Amino acid sequence: MKRNELLNLNKIIKLAKKASVDFGKGQPYNRLRYYTKLNWIPHMKRKGKNVRGHYPFWVIDRLKVIQDLQDKGLTNDQITNDIKRKEKWASFVKPLLKKELRKKIVLGGIILLISIIILTELEIVKLGKSKKDIIPSLGQEIQLFP
Repeated sequence: MKRNELLNLNKIIKLAKKASVDFGKGQPYNRLRYYTKLNWIPHMKRKGKNVRGHYPFWVIDRLKVIQDLQDKGLTNDQITNDIKRKEKWASFVKPLLKKELRKKIVLGGIILLISIIILTELEIVKLGKSKKDIIPSLGQEIQLFP
């Protein structure tokens, strides 16, 4: 299934329970509404009239994360902060998952390294010890052992 594929409420609950998500003693629907109010999961989307809502497939993963954080004893505020931090990180990383951008980053890194090597060899830029500094000292060490 695709991460953004919409699944009906009953399917989400069934898959979440299969993934060991504990909805507590109340109705799972009410728990999901509560998580929506806390902005931990998105609002349900409706697909037609008189139809209960649908959630994206990725909500199941989010429910597992919430379950793990609750099991660790985190407060609601701590869970909210953790989710926000993860979402911020995901928004930064997501573009890097595109093959074309990765190619550009790698190519840019190679060009940068080659440029630094050339500038260092031409003594335009000095980064640490040069070969001239290292080679004579190696020669001195070798002379210590005739």
